[in-house]
Amino acid sequence: MLTRVVQERRTFSADLDMCELGERSRPSPAWTVRGVSISRSHIRVSSRRMCYVGAQVGVAVHLVDDRPCVLHGVVEFCEYDADGRYAIEIALVAARDDRVKLALREWFQTRKQA
Repeated sequence: MLTRVVQERRTFSADLDMCELGERSRPSPAWTVRGVSISRSHIRVSSRRMCYVGAQVGVAVHLVDDRPCVLHGVVEFCEYDADGRYAIEIALVAARDDRVKLALREWFQTRKQA
């Protein structure tokens, strides 16, 4: 019998940049989301825009005294929350495909220049 290890979630309140990766691993225009909680394998955000379950996304976490960190994930859950906002649960996964890595790197570079 498989048992699922429940990871401890931490409250995580920060503005993040997020984009969806299309069929050809090209990032969509970024939008700002608000971090809600984070664990070793998931991040939960609040967004004015919804995402489809299964969509690949990139999330740029802006660190205080360092350069932003770009994370790759897959949307596991998206549900209307309140006040025109959606609760989005993202499973963090390693970007194994070179096209995804390159697309996220290019997206990050354009976000850095903006």
